[in-house]
Amino acid sequence: MAAKSKEDRPGYSITEVEDMTGITAHTIRYYDKCGFFPNLGRDSRGRRFFTDSDLQQLTLIEALRYSGLSIEGIGYFVRMQLRGRDGVKQLMRVLSEQKLSLDLKMREIEECQGALEAYASEIAQKAEISQV
Repeated sequence: MAAKSKEDRPGYSITEVEDMTGITAHTIRYYDKCGFFPNLGRDSRGRRFFTDSDLQQLTLIEALRYSGLSIEGIGYFVRMQLRGRDGVKQLMRVLSEQKLSLDLKMREIEECQGALEAYASEIAQKAEISQV
């Protein structure tokens, strides 16, 4: 029996999503078990298939994780997504808090970068003095 072409399948396999995003299949499965893809489809064999909307959700989940939001926090976020208009205020609050958290992290990183650059400059000056 011939394999189905991409056009015959309803979406992307987990392997394709892993290749497209660089996020491991293990992590994607974990996110699914956490309920982060409430509308994720499965084929007749029970294998996950991902739509473009699911890929957008995965990108959002990763952004929330990297911004420091806990798994529980992401679960809350997904529940608010499912509430539609009733959840918009809570979604905006979470996004605003995570943006503030990232702003703080960026300032901290800039400070660290400045300290490293200053130290590198100091070392370079000492090296020039000792070579004289």
